[in-house]
Amino acid sequence: MRWATRKDWVRALLVRLIPLWVGFVFRTNRLVATIPGTVQVLLDRRDPVIYCFWHGRMLMMPGMRPPGQRVHVLISQHRDGRLIADAINRMNLHSVTGSTSRGARGATLTLLRLLRAGDSICITPDGPRGPRMRARKGAVALAAMSGAPIVPVSYSTTRARFNRSWDRFLIPWPFGRLVVAVGEPIRVPADADETTLSRARRQLEDELNRLTATVDRACGHVPVEPDAAPAAEDDDEPAASARRASLA
Repeated sequence: MRWATRKDWVRALLVRLIPLWVGFVFRTNRLVATIPGTVQVLLDRRDPVIYCFWHGRMLMMPGMRPPGQRVHVLISQHRDGRLIADAINRMNLHSVTGSTSRGARGATLTLLRLLRAGDSICITPDGPRGPRMRARKGAVALAAMSGAPIVPVSYSTTRARFNRSWDRFLIPWPFGRLVVAVGEPIRVPADADETTLSRARRQLEDELNRLTATVDRACGHVPVEPDAAPAAEDDDEPAASARRASLA
């Protein structure tokens, strides 16, 4: 996609086509969704939550926004991120610029304020650069700061193309079956230490990988495998700094 985002006319075209494609795929696929009762309660009450999904399963997520819920999506600062931000703004979502590497402290504090105001947010814990399907601590640190639960989500479709990009980005086709799986909420205590945050990070990663493998198999695909685990967990110092600042 990077070559396209360098051309203004192609970028402007994609910003308009992406929402149309997402809507077309939703209308022409049979939706099969599994939502735990604990999550349905959160949705019915319109509680603020932190939706987490892998970067490669990003495309259809804007179409799954619960009705009546104001949702903000954390988008990276690189060129592709700006294209995505412009596209999701056309789908009644709102973007917050930042990541766990660049612009992290400001973005984390903004997301924290939004959650405390009652809005929900979306994070791709392996974005924007990977490693694929390996979670950083940013989402769990934000859950500890805000008190909002993490809701892991994944999807697959019976008719799809998996790109050869680092995230194996899934592009769904119309006229198939769209399978969505939602995991149990993950709550992180406000007084979580580094050990607890690391445990929550692994829980989120394992659950997202389980959900993704489940929906891929349900759609007849060989599940996408995560990259090899990093030798050491990401420090997520920007998120940790923001957490200290928010508690000061």
